[in-house]
Amino acid sequence: MAGDEHEIMRSLGRLEEGVRQLRNDFDAEKVHTRESRGRTHEKLDHLEATIVIAGQVSAQTRDRMEIVEKALKDDVQPTVAEFKRMKLVGTGVMVTVALAAGALGVSLATIGEQVITALRSWLRIP
Repeated sequence: MAGDEHEIMRSLGRLEEGVRQLRNDFDAEKVHTRESRGRTHEKLDHLEATIVIAGQVSAQTRDRMEIVEKALKDDVQPTVAEFKRMKLVGTGVMVTVALAAGALGVSLATIGEQVITALRSWLRIP
């Protein structure tokens, strides 16, 4: 009987040691899980901060685009319209000058000999 008790005590000791080892493993796993959750939350917080910053940058860019569009509409478009108008006026003046020069050239070619003869006689050039 003493041998059976001794064997039961050894089995209980092994069982107790197994439970203790399971408890230690469970505690270590809890610590590891807590640390892993902490790292995950840190990553999520960093990601949230990054998203907030990206949203702010997007809003600033949108605001700047509106300012540029307003400046373009208020300052540049009237200048471009004025330049186009001046270009049209300039083209009209160039066409008018070209027609006048052409007409003068044709007139001089037509009556050129008569003008030269009149000038020679007036200046008394033989």
